[in-house]
Amino acid sequence: MKKFSFTNDTSGKKDGSIVVDRAKRKNLDIGARLICLLIALLIWIYMVNVNVVDKTETITLNINVVGADVLNANENMMIYGMDKGTVTITVKGSNRELRKHLDSEYSASVNVSNISDSGKHTLPISIQLPAGANISLVSMDSSNVTFYSDTVLTKTVPFDTFYGNAIMLSEAEGYYSVVKSVDFVEITGPKQLIDMVESAKYCIEGDIKMGKSFSNCALMFCDVNGDFVSNNTDLISYSSKDISVDVLVTGKKEVRLSVTVAGLEDVEWFAKMSTEKVTIYGDPAVLAEIDEYTIGLDSVMIGQTVEVVLTDKDLDEGISFGETPISVYIQINSTADASK
Repeated sequence: MKKFSFTNDTSGKKDGSIVVDRAKRKNLDIGARLICLLIALLIWIYMVNVNVVDKTETITLNINVVGADVLNANENMMIYGMDKGTVTITVKGSNRELRKHLDSEYSASVNVSNISDSGKHTLPISIQLPAGANISLVSMDSSNVTFYSDTVLTKTVPFDTFYGNAIMLSEAEGYYSVVKSVDFVEITGPKQLIDMVESAKYCIEGDIKMGKSFSNCALMFCDVNGDFVSNNTDLISYSSKDISVDVLVTGKKEVRLSVTVAGLEDVEWFAKMSTEKVTIYGDPAVLAEIDEYTIGLDSVMIGQTVEVVLTDKDLDEGISFGETPISVYIQINSTADASK
């Protein structure tokens, strides 16, 4: 019998040789292969059984409304107030089959196209399973959906403003005015809701002392008593792109008056005025920087009294003395005469 040998040198031990019978080596190889084959077979049996055994799976789906466009086109109706937007289903199938399909292949829907009258409706929820899949529907947490339908109504109502939490000017600080781009607004929605609305209002919030322009703000709606309609107002549509509101703010401030006289630089003098303070109006931010208004006089003699009419031309842009002309009588006196 043919043999082979190899040298084994370990840990400084004496070199030796191991002689292995070729036939025994062959038997060892066959045994190892049989063990591997057995392990692979066991894995295959396990995987087949796992994939074949039925199991259940729970999926939550959004409920799609089908036929709303048909309902609107044919009956001029709309639906609203659905009591639920999702449904949870339990399905059954083999592990292999369930793993083959994504949640997006399942769908839930309710068909509203056959509705013809206004009011409350309850319709069944239809579940669509993946096409061609060996999967069955076991249960669903709700089989129906309830909602309302109503005729679509368009109505024109007066448009106004209200100020919400805006920081208002006090009477002592000035006044403001509101300029609206429209006086009426067209609204559309369920007839029952639209019938309640008698006016549309524009909410202004924030600090209006500086004056602001508002647009694309959500409208509020009021009933005949002026109370706000709060339920389902998100169902009311309107065109907001043409609606804007400008808050024009005019502040007012009382400032001191002073006088200068050309040509009296070398003379000690003082002025008596019919008023020592005056109110000016304009942008509150500009007014905040002004504490005094100076009247300049030319060629006024000691003892002379002159009348000065205050005009806006001598004020900064955006600032005025108001609509009524202000006359101030000024008498120039000598300080030396006053001391006698």
